[in-house]
Amino acid sequence: MYAIAAACGYLVGSIAKLAVSYITEPKESKKKGLVKTFSETGGMPSGHSSTVMALAAYVALADGVWSASFGIAITLAIIVMTDAVNVRRATGENGIAIKKMLSKSQYKDVEMPYYARGHKPLEMFVGGTIGVVVGLLLFVLTSF
Repeated sequence: MYAIAAACGYLVGSIAKLAVSYITEPKESKKKGLVKTFSETGGMPSGHSSTVMALAAYVALADGVWSASFGIAITLAIIVMTDAVNVRRATGENGIAIKKMLSKSQYKDVEMPYYARGHKPLEMFVGGTIGVVVGLLLFVLTSF
């Protein structure tokens, strides 16, 4: 059930991101297509956060907050969420700046680099909240 909790967290978070993207940026989302919009990094809410928090919430309820498995799950969640907000966001902003500089430079024939977008703190928080709700619901549904 632990892997199912994580998978459900990812699925619900990614579907929520897809819905938000099509509502807030309908032209851009249609241009990219369903699969690309669903699978890209960054945006509201954080799918990474919903994944790890669904797992952590499920583990907390199934094994208890004093268990080794919860300690591992919450440590993983903290690392993933901190990375998404700090490291990946900074590299994403650097990637945007590099693309702008290249497009205005004499090197217009250079292939534009790929960059992964990170998350704003609110995107991480909303994703984490979705994950906790998913983990709780899954635990309740499987406890009967």
